[in-house]
Amino acid sequence: MRTPGKLIFIARTELRLGWRRGVPHGLIVIMGMIIIAGVLLFTSGNLESLRNYSQKYATLRQDPEYLAELSAQGMTIEDIPTPPELLAYWIAIGLMNAWQSFSFLSLIVLTASTSFTIPADRLFGVAELIRSTPISGIIYLMGKLLGVIINVLIPAFIMLLLYIVVNIMVYGFVDLDLVFKLTLLDGLPLLVFASALGVLVGVPLRNRKEATIIGTFVGLLSFLGWLNTFQGPQKVLLQDIASYSVFQPYLNSMGQNLPGVEVGAIVIMYTCVFLVLTTIFMLARLWLHWQENF
Repeated sequence: MRTPGKLIFIARTELRLGWRRGVPHGLIVIMGMIIIAGVLLFTSGNLESLRNYSQKYATLRQDPEYLAELSAQGMTIEDIPTPPELLAYWIAIGLMNAWQSFSFLSLIVLTASTSFTIPADRLFGVAELIRSTPISGIIYLMGKLLGVIINVLIPAFIMLLLYIVVNIMVYGFVDLDLVFKLTLLDGLPLLVFASALGVLVGVPLRNRKEATIIGTFVGLLSFLGWLNTFQGPQKVLLQDIASYSVFQPYLNSMGQNLPGVEVGAIVIMYTCVFLVLTTIFMLARLWLHWQENF
């Protein structure tokens, strides 16, 4: 079996084991439901105000005195947010509030839940079976990482589709630009980082108790380190540079004057994350070779 085949074999095995354990999938579903509920709860309280605003906006567009007043201020009716723009703003703010829970659960709870991946192989005899095959420690570790990340991303993708469907059903539209930017710039990297970190931290651990305690502690450190190291230019809730860059235009559209973020800052952010994960991966690989000759 060639190297890619070995890698796929380990990843496929982890996919099956992961679905049986079910912990990451249930957690991702909970995270998705929290985000959906958070947005719905935030916007539901403003729907009556939005209906009143829509009626008032339609009237003011035809009001000569109001238009003249705007002109005296150097403005036009086009400078006033339309009802759809106001709804998009409220949805974005609701998502921004709910995103705090996503960051917290990803970096702390997801890290802890995936830290049992390698100890589970030892506990249930899977590690011994794999070592009887011509698979090296580095392929084993890479395959486990790939399998866990896919196990996390599958339910995450399903919850993303559910969020889009719920928005269409409740509001009649979905801000795909907001959804895809937030997913690609922050959601996906957070899930991949937390999943990989949990797997790598669990390499030297022997049982579920150790994995839960150490994984939670490392997750808490990563949460605090992530927010303190990658905090946006302005402290808007618990937003890192990437998510701040997504929400900042919506906040500024309603009168705030928050500074923007350069693309280079986000690139540097994820370069640092990649280097951290690479370093931890190499340490985990050395531990396997040193302690288990694998």
